[in-house]
Amino acid sequence: MDQARSFTPRTSDGWRGVEPREYKREGDFNGVTRHTIVTGATMQVRHFDVAPGGYSSLERHEHEHYVIISHGYGTVIVGREAYEAHEGDVIYVPANTAHQFVNEASASGPLGFYCVVSTERDRPRLLDEEELRALDGTPAGAAARHRLSV
Repeated sequence: MDQARSFTPRTSDGWRGVEPREYKREGDFNGVTRHTIVTGATMQVRHFDVAPGGYSSLERHEHEHYVIISHGYGTVIVGREAYEAHEGDVIYVPANTAHQFVNEASASGPLGFYCVVSTERDRPRLLDEEELRALDGTPAGAAARHRLSV
């Protein structure tokens, strides 16, 4: 776990003393980089960049989290809805709600966002076939980038 720091300055390619990390090891995702900026006693602040054409995994988990778009624009899926998100937009992802962040291939740069979560949280769970079918015909289903591992 990263140690709490009172001040973490932004640099041209991230934050001083914070190395970029692999987004995750499993699931369907593409072009995502993660920085864990600071971890305190109960909260953690992370930053993600989604490259043009990239997307995070379509997942859900038991914890809620808050997202603030830092740069770029893209599509954010929350539940059965899809939103066009821009710099400064704030997204609330309730517990057990499917969500995904998508940057279009035609984007001129990455979609960046801060994610604020509890340090005590469960592991994300990919949607199963039934949950994916339930998104058919919804704005989320139209915007989602997903494949089932078979």
